[in-house]
Amino acid sequence: MVHVNKPSCDQRFQSDGRVRSTNLHCHTSIAWNAEKNILILLSIIHQVLFLFDRQHRESTSIMEDFNGLEKRFVEQHKIQLESSGVPKHLWPTVFKKLQGQVYDAGENFQLCQLTYSDEEHEEGDPLWQVIVIKQDGMKASDPDSVFLIDHAWTFSANEARQHLTKIPGLLERMVALMDIPNEDNTREEFVEKVLKEMWKFCDTYSLVGKTPEERLPVWYIMDEFGARIQHCGEPNFRVVPLYYSPHQCCYSLLFPIQDVEEGDEVTRNFVETPPVDSLTRDAQMFPWFPVDLTHVDPQQTEPPTDFFEIGHINETLPDPDTTVADLPKDRPLRVFAEYEYVRDYLTDSRFVVTDVADEADILWLVTHFKDYKGLREKPHRRVNQFPCEHLITVKDLLAIVCRRAADQEKSEDKETSGPAWLPITYCLKRELVKFISLFQRREKRGDDNHWIIKPWNLARGLDHTITNNIHHIVRLPATGPKIAQKYISNPVLFHRDDINCDVKFDVRYIVMLLNVKPLKVSLSIYGTFG
Repeated sequence: MVHVNKPSCDQRFQSDGRVRSTNLHCHTSIAWNAEKNILILLSIIHQVLFLFDRQHRESTSIMEDFNGLEKRFVEQHKIQLESSGVPKHLWPTVFKKLQGQVYDAGENFQLCQLTYSDEEHEEGDPLWQVIVIKQDGMKASDPDSVFLIDHAWTFSANEARQHLTKIPGLLERMVALMDIPNEDNTREEFVEKVLKEMWKFCDTYSLVGKTPEERLPVWYIMDEFGARIQHCGEPNFRVVPLYYSPHQCCYSLLFPIQDVEEGDEVTRNFVETPPVDSLTRDAQMFPWFPVDLTHVDPQQTEPPTDFFEIGHINETLPDPDTTVADLPKDRPLRVFAEYEYVRDYLTDSRFVVTDVADEADILWLVTHFKDYKGLREKPHRRVNQFPCEHLITVKDLLAIVCRRAADQEKSEDKETSGPAWLPITYCLKRELVKFISLFQRREKRGDDNHWIIKPWNLARGLDHTITNNIHHIVRLPATGPKIAQKYISNPVLFHRDDINCDVKFDVRYIVMLLNVKPLKVSLSIYGTFG
């Protein structure tokens, strides 16, 4: 998935691609000690000025090829262009074509429909090819070798069905674009077929926003030209999305990554990932090239130790020799809170909110606290986090911990292990092959195959999906790390007399973890802890 940024007007993009303040802040703490320390200070100032001058020259060098509106375009879209791997020499042409809405792919490429005899055609064979028709071919180094592709449909996954039924002409266009046979289907049957097939045509991006809702993935299908560029493991072109701020919408960019001749087919890689083993690659390409993976054992295994360290900043553990002190009782407790609601509504006279973390008795943080060993300097201080708590707050790690805690007896289907109270859970990044194997086995047996797909680290149902479409499930990791958990298809139901219907319900306990060693918890009953 490509993440795109909507920059604010008070930010500047520096040469290393990060967003920084336009002012240079240098915080230096030096113990003044005669002439020696003065020389040290002068040396530091000299280094800072040198680095600032070098940064300025690098930034100037990057921008010197652009003028006026082009420079503004680069300021707003530089992070996107660099993270998507769009070569710098193409940027001016990208801007000019976006500004002028120049769609000139038809002058350089031809869309060809393929026909087969009954004996030649096999399921999955391409029905279209895009061919280079430009005389003398194209050079990857040519600054004009970049082309705009429009998007036929942009949607979020939970809106797809509504779009197809409510937006005039969309269903008919998707049926034609996906080459769904025009049989005697009802409109509802065509909707179902598009919902099943569309995951072979979708790509995705997300916007960088302040809230999780603003960062939810957006799916799109390119127009009839872009959607019919075929896959190749060693492609000669790339296609990447670009969110164009002035238009508040996304386009795709097509450009060659190697020189091509007139008559060559245009190909792209449908799933751009780092190199993986052949089975994992088969699983990634499953929506386009289905394979039977039932020979793979779906039984989950304990990951190696380094798995728990990858992607996480290691924390220091508390000093076991430190005696935890009581909180002060002779004054209000000082609370440093990153939660705005705690700052706004903590009005009890026993507390006072402080903006200085170092003087606080209680730290109520949003950011990840790591220095637990440092708490020995203030043994009375309390923090609203526990060491290594990500093992139970990140969903894929929680599933591993739950499997450890349970008796490792195989579940009813004799293919997975874990506690009876935990639905079968797979990490779609690490266990995708095993998941597809189990899915296919269940499909052959006629078992229910509805799964709920969840992000590793979001809550409140955000970016959750319930589906029995394997193509849909396999595509979802493109929007970020996901787990697949067996959906409970036979839940306990509660009868509501007012609507004369059985409904699902949940029982929620709120537990406050007060201490780990020794274990001490408090259970909330009717809104109070006791």
